[in-house]
Amino acid sequence: MALNPNQFNGPKGIGVLYIRQGIEIEPIIPGLNRELGLWGGTENMASIVAAAKAAEITTNIFKEKIEKIGYFQKMIWERISTSIPLVSLNGPELGPNRSIQNLNISPEFIGGEAQVLSCDMKGVLLSSGPSCVQKNLRISHVFKAVGLEYQKAMSSVRISLGITTTKEEIERFLDIYIGVVTKLREMSIGWKKFLSKKSSE
Repeated sequence: MALNPNQFNGPKGIGVLYIRQGIEIEPIIPGLNRELGLWGGTENMASIVAAAKAAEITTNIFKEKIEKIGYFQKMIWERISTSIPLVSLNGPELGPNRSIQNLNISPEFIGGEAQVLSCDMKGVLLSSGPSCVQKNLRISHVFKAVGLEYQKAMSSVRISLGITTTKEEIERFLDIYIGVVTKLREMSIGWKKFLSKKSSE
């Protein structure tokens, strides 16, 4: 099992590898007999200690973290789903089958990158689902695996939460994000066509 300490408020650039007794693995970087012969370089001791401390702190506040972040996740989705028409939640519904640390959503008719850039200009950081490689837009292999259609994948953004997130920050984010989506849709030809078609029905 491989862990990324950055996911539990530890440092970046360090990893944790758990190997069950009896499992044999080959070193990726052979060399000196470090870490039972599995690592050929010098260990980053400062990051190792920091990762261990982050794990300890996270474990001690785990219950509080679950309750707090779970509440914020529900708060975000309820406000977005009632304030923004035609927005979908990607992945499982909120609850035990979904990570409480983030929300991945797709408001139709606007691109994920446009949302990210517009929010960034207002001091809010989001992450976009698709990536741009050699000027060809591709959707995430994860989205492909779960069968998410192309347009929703291209409009997706990820909202991440942490133990330091406050209610005030969530409320500020929601005001900014809902405003960004509204503004981008006003400039969207697809959205205008949708409204025109809807009004003529």
